[in-house]
Amino acid sequence: MTRQPVRVLVVGSMNMDLVLTVERFPQPNETVFGTATREVAGGKGGNQAVAARRLGAETRMVAAVGADANGRRLIAGLAAEGIGTEDIARLETAATGLAVIPVDAEGNNQIMVFPGANLALDVEQVRAALAAGPVPDVVLLQLEITPAAIRETVRLAREQGILTVLDAGPAGAVEMADFAGIDVISPNESETLAWTGIDPVDDAACQAASRLLLEQSGARVAVLKLGRRGAWLQPPGAEGRRIPTFETVRAVDSTAAGDAFTAALALRFVETGDWDEAVRFGNAAGSICVSRHGAQPSLPQREEVQRFLAEQGGVT
Repeated sequence: MTRQPVRVLVVGSMNMDLVLTVERFPQPNETVFGTATREVAGGKGGNQAVAARRLGAETRMVAAVGADANGRRLIAGLAAEGIGTEDIARLETAATGLAVIPVDAEGNNQIMVFPGANLALDVEQVRAALAAGPVPDVVLLQLEITPAAIRETVRLAREQGILTVLDAGPAGAVEMADFAGIDVISPNESETLAWTGIDPVDDAACQAASRLLLEQSGARVAVLKLGRRGAWLQPPGAEGRRIPTFETVRAVDSTAAGDAFTAALALRFVETGDWDEAVRFGNAAGSICVSRHGAQPSLPQREEVQRFLAEQGGVT
């Protein structure tokens, strides 16, 4: 029996990323020289859309870009992936979002974002996308758009019984009340600390932080992205547990790894209904991503994730 593709609607940001490779990050008021630079399609929303599509989902994107060269390039890139772009607004009144991303020799990154047109994403776009159908199985969100757009997306999705998954970054961009009622909340380590005041340095801290996130947001599930330590899963009605990632991977660039993880997590849960399996699948997608440079260029195809898992001893 042929499995129907998961239908994913991504509501979020699209940026052009200016990536600079450096040996180390500068201290305040210090200059360091880069070894390479490149422009790469990015934005947490765009990254999640590409990740979901490459993993086999039918994917549509709701976003806003400027009526400029970067906006045209970003839309063309999504369309070439087979992603629905009819719900992306092209605005004369705002420039396309831009991110400046230094990446050090260990693969760590820092991200500075000019949001631009992302902050003009209108709630009417979300309503129109959900009304147009087909009804998605899952809506993916991040926090690089306005609080109003986030609140309305969560409200409309809940009305239709659609699973909502939030990549809870960047922290501080909105208030937690703006995404109250989300189904799944997934911050990284620094975002977990910012939201809860708890640094998830060990399993006890992860347990405390995830429970606090569920209490404050009303989410059913929390998944903390812990980088080289894997992910902490706090499922409904059960004890939380850490699911290790794969130690065989050499990280060169962590850009978009969290987006790959979140998209893979959501898609695989819709397919299987199994949170442990979904986290393992997300860990694999993220592991492949960090072994490559760039945001969207680093996102893996489904066959790559399946092959990677088979090599690690667990076929998915």
